[in-house]
Amino acid sequence: MSWRSVYLAPVLEYLAAELAGNAARDNKKTRVVPRHIQLAVRNDEELSKLLGAVTIASGGVMPNIHNLLLPKKTGGGASNRYPCELYMWWVFHNGNHRRWKALELGR
Repeated sequence: MSWRSVYLAPVLEYLAAELAGNAARDNKKTRVVPRHIQLAVRNDEELSKLLGAVTIASGGVMPNIHNLLLPKKTGGGASNRYPCELYMWWVFHNGNHRRWKALELGR
């Protein structure tokens, strides 16, 4: 065993523990579980490159949602805060049927 590995092991352990602790805190958990280690390693560019082929038991997979499935962002103005369909749904489900009909008629 090389002396380099003796010094490198605690450094990597500290880095992984620090990043996993941050991931646990972000998820409002007090204990670090393998999922937090997985999230920490895969979100860090250098650690992900170093441990790219490593499988972390009970780590799960990284969340990946295709861009087409994400909701489209509207403009930034107050008038565009709620799309028309969402506002109509909200009005209808809160029992304001008269207002719903006025919106349909364009009044």
